[in-house]
Amino acid sequence: MGTELATVRAALRSTAVLVSTDGLGGSTATGPFGEVAVVPRESRAHRPDGGDGLIADLCAALIRRRPPGESPDAMWNRALRRGRDLR
Repeated sequence: MGTELATVRAALRSTAVLVSTDGLGGSTATGPFGEVAVVPRESRAHRPDGGDGLIADLCAALIRRRPPGESPDAMWNRALRRGRDLR
């Protein structure tokens, strides 16, 4: 996208969540809960699906019922790990 993440984050509503990837399988979610980062299980080259698979996995994890008492940062950690683990 050619834009610094801090610039994008600053332009978002305070309640928004920004998900980014590092191109090697790691991903990060930042939002009102802070920052949650998931590192890849192994180093990977550029994703052939352009990240569409990660987005689909995130959506699938987000629509699942949250366990009682799960905090927002724990939910995002679960969602990002799901996306990582299905790769």
